[in-house]
Amino acid sequence: MAFTTNAALTITPTTAFLHALADQDPLHTALLNLNHLYAHYAPPLHSIVYTTKHAIIGRSAVFEWPTAPSADSIEYTFTTWIRTGTGANPLTVLIEEWTGAGWGTIDSTAAIAAPATSVVEYTVTAPISATATKLRATYTRDASDPFFADGIIIYPNPGTPVGAGETSSGFIPYDTGLLTTAGAPLTTEHVNRCKTSALAVLLDRQQCVLSFVQEDTARNVLIEASEGYYATGSWQEIGAAVCSLPGQKNPTITIKALATVDAGADTRLVRVHQDHPQGKITEFDADGVVNSETLELITDGGPEAAAVLKLYAKIEPGQKTYVHAVCGFWQPGD
Repeated sequence: MAFTTNAALTITPTTAFLHALADQDPLHTALLNLNHLYAHYAPPLHSIVYTTKHAIIGRSAVFEWPTAPSADSIEYTFTTWIRTGTGANPLTVLIEEWTGAGWGTIDSTAAIAAPATSVVEYTVTAPISATATKLRATYTRDASDPFFADGIIIYPNPGTPVGAGETSSGFIPYDTGLLTTAGAPLTTEHVNRCKTSALAVLLDRQQCVLSFVQEDTARNVLIEASEGYYATGSWQEIGAAVCSLPGQKNPTITIKALATVDAGADTRLVRVHQDHPQGKITEFDADGVVNSETLELITDGGPEAAAVLKLYAKIEPGQKTYVHAVCGFWQPGD
C-alpha cells in the first residue's frame, strides 16, 4: 500500500485521451491529483478584520465568532496581527474552540515580543475539532501598554502525506499501487472516485465570503443598535461588504450570526440583505447562541460576479442589540 501525495497538480494533455482504449496513465494521474487536492486545498475558513476600538489599555480584547470547520478535524493555520502603541511589554494570544461542552484550548502562548509602535504577526498551526461551532481569540498585553487587534486569517493546512481509509468528509484516498501493477483493471469505482472524492473535499472545506466580528461583551463592542438616531422599529445599518463569487450564478451561501441584547425581545433582530432590486433577506435571533440561515444570492455567473451584502440590527424600544459576529460561508454546488 502506497499513498503518494504529489507537491503539485499534474495536468494531463488532451492528446493523452486520444486512442487510449485501456490506458491506465490518465486515470492514475487524475487519482494522484485527488491526493494532492486533499493535502493542499486551502480556501480561507475565516478572513476577519476586527471591528474594535483603536487602542485597548489595561484589559484583554476578546473576539468570538461562528465557524464551520472540516468534518475531518484537520489542522488549520492561524495568522493574526496586532498593532502596539507605547511600551515594550509582551503580548499573549489564546485561541479556543467551542464544541458544546465548554471552551477548549487550541493554542496558548506564554509571551510574544511586542516592541513599541510595531505590527506583531503571530502564526500557529493546530487542529479544529469537527464539532466546533465557535472560535474565540483573546489578546492581552502586560501592564498598561496599548494595543490594537487587527484581524485573523484561518485556512486549512492538513499536511502530507495522505493516509489510508475513508475520512469523515467522505474523501477516499488513492493507493498508487492499484493502477501501477501490470494488468491492473480500470474500474468504474476509480473513475467515479475522481468526482466523488474531489467533491467531498470541496464541500467539506467551506470558504469565507463574509465576516463581521467585534468584541464579545456588550461593554466593549464598538457598534450597538439602540434608540436615538434611529426610530423604534427601524433597521440600523451596521456594515456592508462585497462578496466576490467569480463564475457563480445565483449561489446559495450559509450565514451564521451571534448577537445579544441587554434586555427585552431577542427575536429576529439581526438582518443580512443583498443590496439588489430583487435581493433576498435573512434574519436571526439575538439570543446569545449561533444561529444559521441560508441566503440565495443574485449574481450573473461571470468572471467578476459579486454581491453586496448589508448587515442590520433592529431598533427595539428601551433596549440595545449587540451584533458580535456574522460569518458567511460558500460551498460549490453538486
